[in-house]
Amino acid sequence: KVEHLVKCPLEGLNLQRAGVLPPETVHRDPPSYDLYAIVEHFGSGNFGHYTAMVKHKSDGWCKFNDAIVSKVPDNEVVTDKAYLMFFKLHDAKVRKQTRHFPDAYPHRIDRKWSFLQDQA
Repeated sequence: KVEHLVKCPLEGLNLQRAGVLPPETVHRDPPSYDLYAIVEHFGSGNFGHYTAMVKHKSDGWCKFNDAIVSKVPDNEVVTDKAYLMFFKLHDAKVRKQTRHFPDAYPHRIDRKWSFLQDQA
């Protein structure tokens, strides 16, 4: 169990800017993610207690601790107790990805690719 704070923004986590993606992975729209839920663990690797925080569409962040539900300010969402963090793609664009529409791919096109050579 990791016991230190993993800092991340609540919205707009850009994996390309963070250096997580390989440099050769170049996207038209860099993948950006929003945090929407966290599972926290209090205790050691052998025992403990779990809580959850979830972002509600209109009510903001809520903490679920057994039968107790409470609101949480944004600055208290990410803590050193975060055990699992759940992200969703921010403003996901659906693109048709076929050989015949390479300009619609989410990544930049390199026409040297073998399956695109005949489409100059």
